Amino acid sequence: SSDLVGEGYSGPVVAGDRVIIFHRPQTGQVVECLSLASGKEIWRTDLPTKYRGGGIDPDRGPKAVPLIHDGKIYLYDTAGELYCLDLADGNLRWNRSTATDFRAPPGYFGFGSSPIVIGDTLIVNVGGNEAGIVGFDLETGKTHWVATDQRASYSSPVAGTCNGQPCALVVTRLKFFGIDPTNGKPKVTSRDEVKVRARYLADTYGMDKLVDLDKSPKLDPRSARRKSRRITMEQTLAEKQPKDESDTERA
Repeated sequence: SSDLVGEGYSGPVVAGDRVIIFHRPQTGQVVECLSLASGKEIWRTDLPTKYRGGGIDPDRGPKAVPLIHDGKIYLYDTAGELYCLDLADGNLRWNRSTATDFRAPPGYFGFGSSPIVIGDTLIVNVGGNEAGIVGFDLETGKTHWVATDQRASYSSPVAGTCNGQPCALVVTRLKFFGIDPTNGKPKVTSRDEVKVRARYLADTYGMDKLVDLDKSPKLDPRSARRKSRRITMEQTLAEKQPKDESDTERA
């Protein structure tokens, strides 16, 4: 069994009777497959470790949660390396370096947005040069399409519906997009008047409110963040106000 789990914020993923953990012990970056019943190791795959950490957060990752789909595991590490492994034995099927291939910067904490599968495409919030969001072939890792010029966030894409059609809902560093998963064309941005039948986080870094885009069709993440902070401040000030005399007498 795996006695110690190393660095990283990547959560475990369960598929049938197996648990996949992606972490970084002292020996390097590791993907482990454990028995759900006993915790015993079924297989272990060591992967190269390129990310050395930054000054804001010393944790070197990985930060993105693995994705299991159709007998394969898709992993995205803090260096921007995208891997596909066999769930059965952990063998590597393919690897793409998004930082190199799309000239994507690592951000404040390295790369950390978890991939999603819609149809036959793996969609990743990459943040590259003219390749902010990228669709990859599930079997080969080849590029299906690239979309937007936006830097990446730490928000993971979500499958949703734009104007009644399937789309990938993606929050980049400063904008929101509804992307057609078949060709990468944006169906909606944060300023378009369109109904998106999903509730989505309006901010990259964990805003404390969910925004219903059906009711906020012209949502701008930056203005939503400012509004949320203003509301929070007003609530805090109201809570600190002393009770009036009538309240005191009733108490």
